Amino acid sequence: MKKVLLTGICISLSVYLLAQDVTNIHLQSLINAERAFAKMALVKNVPEAFLANVNDESINIEPNGITKMKKVWSERKPDASLLAWQPIFADISSSNDFGYTTGPWDYRPTRGEEPIGFGDYITIWKKQPEGDWKIIVDVGVQHPKPGNTQAFTTSSVSLKKSFGNADFKSELTATEKDFINALTNNANAYPANQSKEMRLYRQGMEPIVNADAIQKQLKADDAEKVVYNPLETQVASSGDLGFVTGTVSKQVMQSGNLETKNGKYLRIWKKEDGKTWKIVLDLLAI
Repeated sequence: MKKVLLTGICISLSVYLLAQDVTNIHLQSLINAERAFAKMALVKNVPEAFLANVNDESINIEPNGITKMKKVWSERKPDASLLAWQPIFADISSSNDFGYTTGPWDYRPTRGEEPIGFGDYITIWKKQPEGDWKIIVDVGVQHPKPGNTQAFTTSSVSLKKSFGNADFKSELTATEKDFINALTNNANAYPANQSKEMRLYRQGMEPIVNADAIQKQLKADDAEKVVYNPLETQVASSGDLGFVTGTVSKQVMQSGNLETKNGKYLRIWKKEDGKTWKIVLDLLAI
């Protein structure tokens, strides 16, 4: 019975991923870490799977700030629910110690039932001195049941060794702040800062990867006047892949009253030419 149940669960996500391998052995090890993480949630339970893959550095970003994943998941008890997911995109730094995966998830209140919740996740991973991968950040969006299948892919842009400032964290933090200022003062700030491979994640929507659809959504975002509050920056030791995450807020009309709505954001940046940071993933959940 258990075997039948797990087979059914795996089939529900099989439209997204066949177990493809890549030629980069370091990227493959990252993908394998994500797949093993997901498999543990299937075979055992979600809290145990998270606790096996986080450490004291691992964080969640929530609308009210940063929480430590280890504490959050140590307080959650296993139950009959199931969170299932699969990676459909992955990338890694040239130092091979920092990377991320992303893909669809679905949620069942009880194993064996049809899923009632859907979305996409982003997990950023960091290789430890012992050689194993641990989660740095885990975040995602929720959206209706997917209408399209997603093929497994990896980045077509090979990273080069980063040049310039050795304090890559401060460099990326400054880049993010400059970008936020540009967004505040110029509705057309994205084109100069985005990668041709940028993936856009918005609450209530499936990931947007088509260039025309991305520009259409960014124009819609401009009207919302979101205020960004960056809280955490981390960068690979090679200085060519990093992220900034934090909280966001915007003013909305509710029953005739102006109210503040809070959320979270994540931007993954990549030095595609070894010199200039470009946004490869942009998540806004509010």
